Amino acid sequence: MENKIFDEIIKYSPLVYAIIFSLWGGTAQTVRRVRQGEIPAFSLREWIGDVVLSGFIGVVTYFFCKYVEMNEYLAIVCVSISAHMGARSIVIFEKFLTNKIEKYVDEYNKGK
Repeated sequence: MENKIFDEIIKYSPLVYAIIFSLWGGTAQTVRRVRQGEIPAFSLREWIGDVVLSGFIGVVTYFFCKYVEMNEYLAIVCVSISAHMGARSIVIFEKFLTNKIEKYVDEYNKGK
């Protein structure tokens, strides 16, 4: 019984690490914004916004890395960087997906 619980924890631990590093990336983003004067002082509202955005992009990055079968350690590095980038990461993913969809549609239309 104990081994089954431990196996389940291990099975989901990379996702847990992805979430933790995403939250850490959001916190780093808030600290950077305070230091650069984008926001006057630490604000709980701004921090929550950064953490939510970073958490979202971090988890999306994790699943993308998992899809391409990337090494777990490298995936967590990508998660951390993309989470720290926040909204800029979303713009990069949007461009990537738009290009892929346009290629797919073009190939589909050529086949008709």
